[in-house]
Amino acid sequence: MDFVTQLALLIFVGIIGGLAALKLKTPLIVGYIFGGAVLALLVNFSHEELETINELAEIGIALLLFSIGIEFSLDKMMQVKKYAVYGGIAQIILTILFGVVFFPLIGFNSYESLFLGSVFSLSSTAVVIKVLEEIGQIETHASRIIVGWLILQDIAVVLLILFLGNFATGSINFAALFESLLKSFILIALALMVGRRVLPRVLSSVAKFGSKEILVVTAFGICLFFAVAAEEWVGSFTLGAFLAGLMLSESNLHFEIFSEIKPLQNIFTLFFFIIIGTLFSLTYLVENIFFVLMIFVITTVVKGLLILMISLFLKMHIRSAIEVAIALAQVGEFAFLSASIGLENSWISDDLHSLIIAVTILSLLLTPLFITHTDTIYEKIRDFVGHRWPGLHRKLFMVPEENTIDDKKLGNHIIVCGYGRVGKYIVLALKRMRFKHLLIEFDSQVVDELKEQGIESLYGDATSEEILIQAGIESARAVIIALPKEADVAQIVKKVQVLNPDIKVILRRHFSNIEMDLDKKFSVVEPEFEAAIKILEKILPYLGKKDKKVLKW
Repeated sequence: MDFVTQLALLIFVGIIGGLAALKLKTPLIVGYIFGGAVLALLVNFSHEELETINELAEIGIALLLFSIGIEFSLDKMMQVKKYAVYGGIAQIILTILFGVVFFPLIGFNSYESLFLGSVFSLSSTAVVIKVLEEIGQIETHASRIIVGWLILQDIAVVLLILFLGNFATGSINFAALFESLLKSFILIALALMVGRRVLPRVLSSVAKFGSKEILVVTAFGICLFFAVAAEEWVGSFTLGAFLAGLMLSESNLHFEIFSEIKPLQNIFTLFFFIIIGTLFSLTYLVENIFFVLMIFVITTVVKGLLILMISLFLKMHIRSAIEVAIALAQVGEFAFLSASIGLENSWISDDLHSLIIAVTILSLLLTPLFITHTDTIYEKIRDFVGHRWPGLHRKLFMVPEENTIDDKKLGNHIIVCGYGRVGKYIVLALKRMRFKHLLIEFDSQVVDELKEQGIESLYGDATSEEILIQAGIESARAVIIALPKEADVAQIVKKVQVLNPDIKVILRRHFSNIEMDLDKKFSVVEPEFEAAIKILEKILPYLGKKDKKVLKW
């Protein structure tokens, strides 16, 4: 099969799988992976053909990580370094230790147990980021932690492969491990320096030529250059691509680059998810269905609980901790690479290789469904804990005594839910106008910083009835809901209507897919509509129109 035919076939399969996923209201990734599985049953690709497709898939992952790096900034990444570094390292070590202790109990030898614990310790950067993008949650506080955690895992990939290889041969080469770790740190340090001082100037110089095409090609070249350099230097293609994007985020042209790269990224990542589907072995799964399911369930639950406990230990809010645990509990695509290397070098058997592939694909298939239902899972956990263990519920989901607000400061105040891009400007304006206000935010670091600035802030989840009561909802004069999630906004609206039916509520919403029973006391701000009105206000005088009836739509 020639290259063009392969390309056309993969895109066709992606279209069919994607449409099926949309019809079934599941994430596109699920459709792509299933499409790949069906394709593998119908078409027998040669080794050379799979190599070509794999190269396309690698470019797709590089572009995905590159675009995420552009969306983030060095400052945003530094805000979550505590969770990403300490949490990521602790989670990898504890997951490996779990594997070493648990898997011998069900028949695996010591090395196989170490191997399974290692490959199951890492999560899927590509799948998690793609799903977060799809559902519009890539810029939340929890998502920043998730991305930082995933990048730490990407750095650990090479170390783990060296680690497993050393154990297989019976001798540990600490010098090689240290060298790999040192190279990773040097690469990151160079990226930070170049990103701050060099690349913004390079892009500005290219932009002066006035060609958008050359600007995008330059950005694409920078992405591939750093991806290839990182693969040669530390063995991580994706880490280099992410760092390239992170460096470009320092340029004032990063929005333009992101908008142009995004469509290309969507096409190339399609190949990656289809490739995952082609690895699926229906025969092995049918013959070992119960064993595969057992390993999948135990691994996912234990890994998720470990991440949850680590997150809570690092003083992350319970809601963010649950979101991070759900997103990272699965097994990532690193398992495919490690299983292939292990089989080629006779570190593991064919059966163990097949088990790893089956568990990983099952994990990647179900992960998008778990992430898209994170809010529902959180509510179920909160209600279950509240019913079964009231004491634990008070400790986890309610405001700690040291974080409570003095009742004397409440009354006839304005409650602001969320301190994101919109919320922070609202809080700043209310402070300058000296209106009594209280912010509800579940990023503890932000709350601590605001308290130091003299801004009344409550650490908690605004969708919780207990938190709203603690914030003085019954005596407040108004509530401003500035949260990005439509589901969260709907929950707060419902609870506010019960707790204080007479209060004035102002909320923002982007979509209308979630029904809300709103009365005249509610004011809805739709950002896109408000922007259109503002543009019309600016353009009408230039058009000689003094009558602004159009603005009363």
